[in-house]
Amino acid sequence: DVFEFCARLDSKSINRRLVESLVRAGAFASTGWNRRQIESELDNAMGQGQLSQRERAAGQTSLMDMFGDDADQVTMNEKPNLPEWPEHEVLAMEKEMMGLYVSSHPLASHSDILDRFTDYSIASFDEAEENSVVIVGGLVSVAKQHITASHKKMAFVTMETINGAAEITVFNDLYEAHAGLLMPEMVLVIEARVSSRNGRKGLIALRIMPIEEAEGELTNAIHVRFHTIGLEEPELNQLASILGAEPGNCDVYLHCILPSQKEITVHATDACLVKPSPRLRTNVETLLGEDTIWYSGGNGLPRHPA
Repeated sequence: DVFEFCARLDSKSINRRLVESLVRAGAFASTGWNRRQIESELDNAMGQGQLSQRERAAGQTSLMDMFGDDADQVTMNEKPNLPEWPEHEVLAMEKEMMGLYVSSHPLASHSDILDRFTDYSIASFDEAEENSVVIVGGLVSVAKQHITASHKKMAFVTMETINGAAEITVFNDLYEAHAGLLMPEMVLVIEARVSSRNGRKGLIALRIMPIEEAEGELTNAIHVRFHTIGLEEPELNQLASILGAEPGNCDVYLHCILPSQKEITVHATDACLVKPSPRLRTNVETLLGEDTIWYSGGNGLPRHPA
């Protein structure tokens, strides 16, 4: 543990800042102590370590030395009853210490929304057509404000997506409306246009929203999943009535799970265009069960003309 670590190493070679950096990077995870517990005892550990080193230098034998090879079975320090720091703080520590996230990713808790509503990919960005529109979702890491020649404010934003960084230019009107969102650690979804300049492709923001608003703003498709076994015509008619009671502009995709467990997706006709709403979700789940309906941006799916 950190107490033995500090006792073994020469205090002239290490200092508190170095050990604290190791703690924040997660170097002591295998000891069974979390970062917060270790930091609360770090001064104590370093003090005991220096005392142990002075005793060794004076030729004295410590209690731990007397146990010999069984020293790792003995603990003289009780682990404090403290929970780990919140996940976002732990991830920020890892990023600061090592330049990358290790234990998780700050976007992991938003993965469902990002999968359903964003379509930006670093791997395919070079093939993106000029003026095409992409949806980028991620964590703002840098938002650099710039004053134009006409004394207007704009920003160059770097977003960390699940698969890498995206550079986005935000011009004045949009920047003035959403400057409060363009802050480090904010998780956003940005609709952007692909634009080339000096032979290099970039992204120009068209719309900016917190990730919590993405479903309400970007839903183009409604998905309903059900098992065909045991589903009779009255239930299908009831499902049709529920969908028909919410007319709108979103395409409907029926994910039918066959007895073989194979899933077939049926794109409903243009007579079935629906508006997403809490009532629609409640009625479908009442009929078919929880998590049988979800919304998406319809990225890559066939769509009926508006």
